[in-house]
Amino acid sequence: MRKKFIFFILIIFIISCGGPKINEQAINPPNSEKEAIKIYQEALDGMYKGNFLYASKKFSEAEGMLPEIDWASKSALMSSYCLYNINFYDEAILNLERFIRIYPASEYVSYAHYLIAISYYEQILDEDKDIQPLLISKKKN
Repeated sequence: MRKKFIFFILIIFIISCGGPKINEQAINPPNSEKEAIKIYQEALDGMYKGNFLYASKKFSEAEGMLPEIDWASKSALMSSYCLYNINFYDEAILNLERFIRIYPASEYVSYAHYLIAISYYEQILDEDKDIQPLLISKKKN
């Protein structure tokens, strides 16, 4: 009986003191405006350095944290632009269509339509063999 009691106390001690630590940042993600602006700036720096995939992820992260709709919409558009730059056309088109659906009053909606059309145009391999992207591009333009 005494061995079971000591074993029980030892298990409780190990769990309370030596158990795996939970990252507090994972539980309470930072939602401050300063943190969002910092992430947006990191995305811009990554984009200027040519690291478009990193920048796209950071812009998407910043979009969810930015309190102002103007900055959030710009962040969503920049994320799509980064995907377009690394030839991830399908992902860029999906993000741009989501941008148009979520931010229909944005002043950049026409640019989003342009990026969609140019993304379809860039996917044309040979106009004699693959005319579908050409027709979609013309329709979007």
